[in-house]
Amino acid sequence: MANITYLLGAGASAPTLPIVKEIPEKIGELIFKLTNYVENVDQETLKNSEDLIHDLIWLKQQSQKHSSIDTCAKKFFLNEQNSDLRRLKKGLSAFLYYQQEISPVERRYDTFFASVLKKTKNGGVRDTFPQNIKILSWNYDYQFEKSYLEYYPKHFEQSYRAARYALNCKGSHNFEDNFSFFKEQFFEILKLNGSCHNYSYGQSRREYDEYELLEMACEKSIFSHLINSYSEFKNNNRSGIQFAWEDKPSLEPLNETNYIQYINERIQATNVMVVIGYSFPFFNRDIDKALFADLKLDKIYIQDLYPDNIKTKLLSTSPKIDPTIIETMTYVDEFYLPPEL
Repeated sequence: MANITYLLGAGASAPTLPIVKEIPEKIGELIFKLTNYVENVDQETLKNSEDLIHDLIWLKQQSQKHSSIDTCAKKFFLNEQNSDLRRLKKGLSAFLYYQQEISPVERRYDTFFASVLKKTKNGGVRDTFPQNIKILSWNYDYQFEKSYLEYYPKHFEQSYRAARYALNCKGSHNFEDNFSFFKEQFFEILKLNGSCHNYSYGQSRREYDEYELLEMACEKSIFSHLINSYSEFKNNNRSGIQFAWEDKPSLEPLNETNYIQYINERIQATNVMVVIGYSFPFFNRDIDKALFADLKLDKIYIQDLYPDNIKTKLLSTSPKIDPTIIETMTYVDEFYLPPEL
């Protein structure tokens, strides 16, 4: 049985989530709607909304000044503008939370789970993940978590935190915390840039989300939750977004073990790679080189609207790859399920 690793980029969540060039406009739409919403709220909510709206205005300005928010974040990191980097992560998490709550989950994630999950004897699907699949994602959205909750047993906790735990979903801030760390082979979602949630720790160091699931919520309910949570966690939160190039965990209380090293150990048995919606930008080149350096791949599938461009970039990033093992496809209505699965 082949060991399969999916490598996902922004294209895997489009068009449900905005691509880079659309982000300033979408942030502007959220600012406009929030500004209208707070015209008819009580004084406490109005006061609580001030920081959120100001931070979103600032985030929009920064996204307009740079080629991408990731570029802006890296500049803050290199210049040791730590407070600006925290502010960017916090505002970005709020924006992406809103975007995902007002939209249905990207249907390709739903189709993926419907395809790979099986029913157990007791009728559930909680423990039926294919053990030979790993997922690497450069995205900090929670499309996997949101989609999986539609399959998750209703008598379990219905929250994004619970979904992350069930999916073995990890970022650099929690990759050693999960009980399955000691299992040799298991389904796992490894987020290279972390997740767009802010969190705090109680006395037991349990992770609590700033933003939670609002099933079938109207937009006003989302605004209310967003404003109150943003205010409540203003001075007591940490970001689940941790960019892969943040080689020094100086801004967050992270484990000292290197997360990229952990990922390499988890995917080292991979012999089939499926690349979806990821363009291998030079921005991530060092990380991508490290990820592919020790892999002994028998097959690579590239699924994209323009897969030949992706193939060229991949071969430039990792010249040792044999071009003949790469197969490209332009059909993008579903995540590709390779015959080796």
